[in-house]
Amino acid sequence: LEAAEVPCSRLFDMKDCVEDPHFQARNLVMEVADPLLGRVLHPAAPFRFDGVSPRDMVRWTGPAAGAHNDHVFTTLLQEATP
Repeated sequence: LEAAEVPCSRLFDMKDCVEDPHFQARNLVMEVADPLLGRVLHPAAPFRFDGVSPRDMVRWTGPAAGAHNDHVFTTLLQEATP
């Protein structure tokens, strides 16, 4: 990719993000409360808005696994509820 001048970089996991000096300087990792796992590390928003704390942009870790199954099966796939 680099030889073809395609912008690219390696993929970071959360451990890489926590340990990376650039991520640390930009406060790009934060703790978020998860109802199942408790406090977990989560990527912070990589952009900033005047007057808005980066912590206010990430409110939760996302829906639980399977939380939208009924919608997917019945609406998107048009199947009977499993």
